[in-house]
Amino acid sequence: MKAGFGSAPRELYKLIDDLEFFANYRLVKTASMARHGDFFNIQVQVLMSDNPHFEIDHIESRASLETDKVFYLNAAGGSLLLHPYIVLEKCPECKRPEVLLFDKFKGQKITYLSFESGHKPSFPNGDQLPLIVQEFAARRYSVKS
Repeated sequence: MKAGFGSAPRELYKLIDDLEFFANYRLVKTASMARHGDFFNIQVQVLMSDNPHFEIDHIESRASLETDKVFYLNAAGGSLLLHPYIVLEKCPECKRPEVLLFDKFKGQKITYLSFESGHKPSFPNGDQLPLIVQEFAARRYSVKS
C-alpha cells in the first residue's frame, strides 16, 4: 500500500499514476509574444502560485502559442491548450485575477465555477460551491495582512 493514502481503493492509485505526467507541466496564461530568430519569447503568467499573486515569467518556444489563453506547458516545449475549459479573468468587483473552471455549456452560454473570497460572489454560480470549499475560502482569506 502506498504511504499517505490509507485504505484508498485501487482505482484511486490508478488515477494518480495516470495523472502523474502532469507533474512535468506548468499551468500558464500567455501574454505578449515576440519572435527572436528561430524562437518565440513568450510572456506568461504562471497560474500555480497563491492567487492573486501569479508570477510573470518568460519562456522560449520554437512554436508560437495563441496569446491570452491558458495552457499546460512541459519542459520539452509541448503544450496543451485548456481554453475555454480553464480561463483567467479579473473579478468584476475587486479586479483581482481569478482562475475560472468550466462548469457547463448550454446553447452559446458557458458557465464557469469560480473560487471567490472576501466579497459577495459576482458570478451567478459562485454560491453553489460545496459548503466545505466556501468555509475554507472564508477561513483562508479572512485574515488581513
